[in-house]
Amino acid sequence: MGCNVNGSITLPATVNYQNETYQITDIAPYAFLDKRGVTQVTIQQGSLTTIGNQAFCNSGIVAITLPESLTTIGSSVFHGADKLNSIVIPDGVTAIGDRAFTGCNSLKSLDIPERVTAINAFAITNCAGLTSVNLPSTLQRLEQASISGNPGITAITLPQSLRFIGENTLAFLGISSITIPEGVTTIGNSAVAVCEDLESITLPASLSAIDNYGIYGCPKLKNIRLPQGLKTLGEEALSKCGMPYILLPEGLTTIGDGAMSHDNVLKAVNIPSIVTKMEGAFSGLTGARRVYSRIKQAYRPGGQTFVTCIPGFTYGGKTKFYVPKGSLSSYQDVSPWSMMNMLVEEVPGDVDDNNTIDVSDMSEIINHVLVKGNPETAIAADVDRSCDIDVTDINIIINKILNK
Repeated sequence: MGCNVNGSITLPATVNYQNETYQITDIAPYAFLDKRGVTQVTIQQGSLTTIGNQAFCNSGIVAITLPESLTTIGSSVFHGADKLNSIVIPDGVTAIGDRAFTGCNSLKSLDIPERVTAINAFAITNCAGLTSVNLPSTLQRLEQASISGNPGITAITLPQSLRFIGENTLAFLGISSITIPEGVTTIGNSAVAVCEDLESITLPASLSAIDNYGIYGCPKLKNIRLPQGLKTLGEEALSKCGMPYILLPEGLTTIGDGAMSHDNVLKAVNIPSIVTKMEGAFSGLTGARRVYSRIKQAYRPGGQTFVTCIPGFTYGGKTKFYVPKGSLSSYQDVSPWSMMNMLVEEVPGDVDDNNTIDVSDMSEIINHVLVKGNPETAIAADVDRSCDIDVTDINIIINKILNK
């Protein structure tokens, strides 16, 4: 639209030309691109189905009324429309394009209609004033960075229909908790990165992979329960968070470079029995005091897995490294395991590490159940290796004490 357009405008449902009436079915791409003088738009009810790419990009609109006939909002339609403070998306909309609402800094809330099954890449990104996004129960996919960069969003509910979480999807939000729905199998690269107020995340049993930087830079996240079906932790997948210990599930096979780099925060961690790749996995664990390997036959992991990555870990270090009963000799024969200063066989159930299974071990587990336990004993307290310290672990210790 090459002419100057200012103020409020109304787009009719039909136009007459040479005694013929034509239905308006779409707004052309770039129609109001960079029209900062346009402040309000009303689109009359009729046959309009599509708003083309960048139609209102960088415009000055404050409010817009959309017709019920609308089905498609194209890419970057409202990108940079930083004065837009409210919009009602009609129920008939099925598609919202890439970057559709990126940079809508005055927008406070957004309700996505029920027919939308995917939020496309960067669709609702970097909206400085946005505090609420309501997602439909039909949503299946959150594409790359689709809701990222909105620190004003302090709570969001992911629908049970969701199956895909792309990279950077939920990064840089102000949320304190989030539940990933059952059916999601992968948390994409940096999907939950730098959510600095995040204190709780619930992961589904269906989850098999947390990709590179998947849950990264969340310093208030003190506890995480990883599902038993988890197979892969990518590079720095759980790095720079606030967990004092991490219980890794027995089905885990791959631990990426720096997957649990927590500086001085992480005090205890375990290595599952079937891990086949962990080169560089434990880089940066400068505060680790107890590491439990469940690998029965030691092998050389390669790279910087332990030796140079954990200062003091070897040659007089203070970290104690526990190995399965009967496997000590295999560890003593293979580098870098053989270089560990304190390499000992684990006694399952000896939570307090006094070489005896007794009431004090049960007390330590109870403290963990009450969220008051010593982080260094957490791995040993998970006696049944379920990645959850609970009454089952207490019962196992009782039976051991009673020699049952």
